[in-house]
Amino acid sequence: TVRPTYRLLDADGRPQGSVGGNLVPVAAWAAAEQPTLDAVASDAGAKVAQLILGIQAARASASPAALAAGPDRVRLLPATGAPGDGNQALTARLREFLSAQGYVVQDIADGAAFAVTAEVSVVPAPAPRTERVEIQWIVSRRDGHELGRVLQLNEVPAGRLNGFWGDIAFVAAQEAAGGVRQVIRNAANP
Repeated sequence: TVRPTYRLLDADGRPQGSVGGNLVPVAAWAAAEQPTLDAVASDAGAKVAQLILGIQAARASASPAALAAGPDRVRLLPATGAPGDGNQALTARLREFLSAQGYVVQDIADGAAFAVTAEVSVVPAPAPRTERVEIQWIVSRRDGHELGRVLQLNEVPAGRLNGFWGDIAFVAAQEAAGGVRQVIRNAANP
């Protein structure tokens, strides 16, 4: 397969962020037929637009010194282990909160100084008809060295997380974003 990568450069040619497209079978890529190109372009358009919005948000919230150096880029890996739409909801909400904090959030490693992912587990809790949900947000350097974790624990009614996470994902990601930011700051200022 082929995975197209799109890099956004500023006017001086400095990289601002990167995003990867969906995988395309090699034969379809080589044939370069219009339906394949249309699908690749459609996928790329949405991802590049999201990257541009994230960069704009990062610049709007950055100090003059940070603007000169360029905003920190964070690779956001999809959350894993959550029931229902939890993996997608947690990942999407964290992307929004980290972008609002001034980070350029991207889905590939190219140029990212840090990476963040979430591991979710849901197990029965001691109380009847409740479950304990544990979310570990793991922050690492580009080389994979773990810098820290942000841990969230809560009990919810059994089955509550089997469908749409909605407000639960919003609140969890909002709280996690502050912890992720603190881990990154601690790493930058040992």
